[in-house]
Amino acid sequence: MASSGGNSTATPSRHVHSDTTPRGNNSAFWGDRDRLDQLLGRLQSEPEAPLLGLNSSSNGSDHHFIVFWGDSTVRFNFKFWVELLNTELTELPDFSLTTMKANLSSYSPGNMTRPAPPDQTHYFVWHPNGTLGGHQVTLLFVGGGIFVDIELAPQVLKMMDSAPYNLDLEKKATMVMVGSGGLHHLHLQPTKEWENPDKWQHLETRLHTSLAGLQTWLPKATMMYFTIHSMCDDLLIEEGWPAAANKYNSGKGKCEGVRCEEATFNRKGAMHWYSREMSVLRNKGHADRWGVVDAFKMTDGQCWATGDGRHFNPLLPQFTMAAMSQSMPLRVL
Repeated sequence: MASSGGNSTATPSRHVHSDTTPRGNNSAFWGDRDRLDQLLGRLQSEPEAPLLGLNSSSNGSDHHFIVFWGDSTVRFNFKFWVELLNTELTELPDFSLTTMKANLSSYSPGNMTRPAPPDQTHYFVWHPNGTLGGHQVTLLFVGGGIFVDIELAPQVLKMMDSAPYNLDLEKKATMVMVGSGGLHHLHLQPTKEWENPDKWQHLETRLHTSLAGLQTWLPKATMMYFTIHSMCDDLLIEEGWPAAANKYNSGKGKCEGVRCEEATFNRKGAMHWYSREMSVLRNKGHADRWGVVDAFKMTDGQCWATGDGRHFNPLLPQFTMAAMSQSMPLRVL
């Protein structure tokens, strides 16, 4: 999976442009910012706005604070929002998974250094703000191009309210979009190893615990769940991966572990994951609180839109509009 970061010397504020969201691929959307602005205004004024979270903030100002949690699939959505705001993002101190607190040792304004990617020990914390059609919008991304554990979302996001971040999400967050990092749970043994078989096996428990924790902590915010992407097996760019994926599709793959054949890094494995995460979202405790950006259905069969078989950046506008236009909580038959 694509990763960001690595050994770098970067200013704490930098502009994110077409390397992540090519304007050519999204040309139909760039001239339609009025539509997104209308959605923001409409959602703000609707009677059920507190449930949606895109309501005015507690101090009465027209301020939308949108929080993103997840791997590269969610990160690209976040970066698309940065483009919409036509603003710069500020890199806050990375969050260390080793110490479970901000890593201040590698952070100083204008001189951010990181280990070579993929660094499994830190999450990025990015924090831009700007205006969109007169609306003040603040964004926060926590995660990276690595395994981002959905279980940790409540704990880590709560820590964003403490020093050195001091973001006051409990009062200010109006919308939260989380993903479960599904692609990082899949394998093509022995070509691609299984990163977290135990985490894969216990998805339902982990996801339920995280969703419940977030909705209890942020009772007035809009809760949006971003599903796993579908995949285009023949377009996987890594050497040997397409052949391995097709081998599992034809029943000739060999792997070890409980239900390992359901966890393959191909469309079949993504479909199994999607079915499992949706079963959790249909749960009575979540169905009336979580909206869904159904990235699996939006990407399935759309192989024209991917260069690596699992990221679909030309579809970022559709993901964004799906999140913003849902005026009802999730309803699943």
